[in-house]
Amino acid sequence: MSNLTKIFIVLLSLSSIFLCGAMITFVGTTQNYKAVADDLVVLNESLETNAAVYHQRTEAKNFQMKKVTEAYAARISQLEFEMGNLTVEKRTAETLRDEYAAKVASWGGTFAGFETTIKNLNKTVELSKNELKNMRDKNIKSDSQLNELGMELYEKIVLMEQLEADLRNLREQKKSIEDRLNGLVGKGFDVSKNTVTATVSRARPAPVIPAGAPLKGLITEVAESLVTVGLGSADGVRVGMIFYVIRGDIFVCNVKVTDVDVNKSAGVLQLKVFQPKVGDSVSTEL
Repeated sequence: MSNLTKIFIVLLSLSSIFLCGAMITFVGTTQNYKAVADDLVVLNESLETNAAVYHQRTEAKNFQMKKVTEAYAARISQLEFEMGNLTVEKRTAETLRDEYAAKVASWGGTFAGFETTIKNLNKTVELSKNELKNMRDKNIKSDSQLNELGMELYEKIVLMEQLEADLRNLREQKKSIEDRLNGLVGKGFDVSKNTVTATVSRARPAPVIPAGAPLKGLITEVAESLVTVGLGSADGVRVGMIFYVIRGDIFVCNVKVTDVDVNKSAGVLQLKVFQPKVGDSVSTEL
């Protein structure tokens, strides 16, 4: 056997071995590709299913997005409309603010004038109060003088009444004496030796109550809002005088004298706590 033949046999053997290996490799690779292809088919089907689901979701989202976009567009239009109204209102408010500022500025001067007027009025009121106080003091002094004159006049009236009473008594005594004289003359008596001189009683003024002494007495009559006190002008009671009515240690009311007689006086009730009764004590001091 020649060397060429041996080489050929060797090459043929190597070729056979290579072909066998290539066949085996091809068969294995073909099976692997088939499995991969099957997996890819399954994956493709899954992806198509997911794509359909995602497409449906995308359509739903797009629909929702369209609704939201329309709602936002409507809201934006409404806000723009409201903004326009607010802008108009803002301008109106600014105009009113300027007008009110002008009015406030003008009112400031008016208020300043009012304050000046009020100060002047306060001064006038103070002056009026002082003048009223002076007039009141003068009235009080005049009332006091008038009361004193009234007391003097009343004392003179009482004195005149007593003088008139004494004069009537003297006239009656004179008439009685003349009657007696006429009777004696008729009997033949000499009346020249028996002349009787009547003793003239001098009029006496009413007793004067000390200025600081309180007047005390009793209630003699009671009406609904008027009472009578057993004290009169002879005791020093004057119109306008206040009596305090006491029952034991209890304050009953006040009585302001409105009418005065010689031996009694009447007055109206004031500060009534209880209804006065006949016999309650009265005094010009508590």
